[in-house]
Formats: sequence, C-alpha cells, structure tokens
Amino acid sequence: MPGLIHIYCGDGKGKTTAGVGLAVRCAGGGGKVLFASFLKDDKSGERNILDNIENIELIKNPEKTGFYKFMDENEKENCQKICRDTFEFIMKRIFENRYDLLILDEPVSGVDAAGLDMFYKKITTIRDQYHIAIILVSHDLNLIQRYADSAVLIDKTVVAQGDVDEVFASDAFNQLFGYLREEK
Repeated sequence: MPGLIHIYCGDGKGKTTAGVGLAVRCAGGGGKVLFASFLKDDKSGERNILDNIENIELIKNPEKTGFYKFMDENEKENCQKICRDTFEFIMKRIFENRYDLLILDEPVSGVDAAGLDMFYKKITTIRDQYHIAIILVSHDLNLIQRYADSAVLIDKTVVAQGDVDEVFASDAFNQLFGYLREEK
C-alpha cells in the first residue's frame, strides 16, 4: 500500500497539536512513529510527553532558532544549515528503520527557495519507496498544492479537509489566505 503526504496547514493554532494526537494514536495502535519539529526547542509540553511514549522516536532539536522572518542573514544561514542537517539525519533514520508514520513540524520554515523543491522531491521519494504516511505541518502553500495528497486546514479546529485543490478552493481557505490569491 502506498504512503500518502498529508499537510496540516493554517494560520492559527492547532496544527502541531493535531500531529501530536495522530502520533499518539499511531503509537498506541502499535505503529512506529518518527516525529521531528524544526526551529523549536525541546522544552514544549507535547515534546516531553512524546519522548516518553513507546513507539515514538522524537528527533531532538539542536537549538531554538526563533522566527525565520525576524532573522538577519547570518542567523538565516545558520538556520538553513540546522534544517538541512536535521533533515539529513531524518533521512538516515528512515533508511535504517521501518516507520509507519513520519511527522515533520514546520520542516521548510528555514529552507531557502532552492532547497524547497529538493525537500519535497525527497519526501515524495520516501512516500513512494518506503510506503510511509507523512504528515507535514507547514505554511508553504505553493509547494503544498504541488506535492500533497491531501490537506487539513486548521484554525484552532479543522475548518476544511480533503483533496488539496478542494481545500484550497474552500471558503475557509479563502477567509484565511484569500489575500494571497489577490497578490498573484
């Protein structure tokens, strides 16, 4: 059975929480989960809980980098290196182990434009070769539409879900991100 790439997107709260809930549900059913958050430190409550659940492997963050949009050029360069290194470590873990679910929380927040397409191509390869379900928590709307199999739009609660094109055409999406369409 092939894996799928699901995107949890939205401008509000709840995306990471939904990913955590799915990780717990998968692990509780005997599935093996690899969970990684990017650009966040290891001090959040959900990370403390996940770290103690059997069948969930939690990738430790090297450091908290802050919000990418507020970084100077040196900080952005360092952030991009951290994200590349973390993703390469994740790739190595996937090649060495068998996982049922991969959850990547904000994996492209610190990736430059040149690296985005490469990232999504690698994720697609993982999905196709290893048949892993992949959850990406992301704000990268253009590449989401290109690579995701389905999307869940979250604004404190699920406001739209299903096929990516259907979610992007929904009234809820338009209310949250309609200004983006007008700028194109």
